[in-house]
Amino acid sequence: MVSSNPHKGRKRFIAGAVCPGCGVEDKVFTMTEDGAAYRGCNECDFREKLDDLPVAPDVQVVKLPG
Repeated sequence: MVSSNPHKGRKRFIAGAVCPGCGVEDKVFTMTEDGAAYRGCNECDFREKLDDLPVAPDVQVVKLPG
């Protein structure tokens, strides 16, 4: 059976990211599993569902005259 999403379950590492669990740099990854996005660490057991993170408020752009 062929997966409809070839990137499902594939870890994508985030360069320069520091793990909030253990503090190690360059071990943090994101991945999609069962329709949900997660971030985790290869060094420790840290794992967090990205949908649970707070969302930044909308930004309003104002063009100033001149």
